[in-house]
Amino acid sequence: EIPRLLHFITDSELVLNGYRQTLASCAAVNPDWTIYLWTEPDVESLLRRRQPDLLSFYQLLNSPAERLEFAKYPVLYHLGGVILELDVECLKPLSSATALDFRSSAFVAEERVENVMIYDNRLFRLSPAALGSRPGHGFLGFVISALRGNVSVE
Repeated sequence: EIPRLLHFITDSELVLNGYRQTLASCAAVNPDWTIYLWTEPDVESLLRRRQPDLLSFYQLLNSPAERLEFAKYPVLYHLGGVILELDVECLKPLSSATALDFRSSAFVAEERVENVMIYDNRLFRLSPAALGSRPGHGFLGFVISALRGNVSVE
């Protein structure tokens, strides 16, 4: 089961000022969830404690944007829950029957078909804007390994 932990990741607490409304929307409709706001030092601390072999890889990624995107996967792998990008507004409770089936062990959001058609001329694409999983899910372990093996950190 996916724990009721809601994660947001940013490279700076200053960035959060521009997203207070979306963060407040998620807190308002999910009052029984614990919300975590992660910064780069928080992610580094998690990796240092839980997966030290990933810390140097994480630190060598070329930009804050790459580190933030990668950080989603170890955070969810170790803690579980739901991770949302800062611009995702919560219109309904995450645990509502119309949103997610929390008997599932993991989910990945689907990109809006309009966006995919405009940018990729396709009908379907997964989106890392909203991810969820139970702790230790094998899919996340696979994603971490695949990214680690395929990303150049020159």
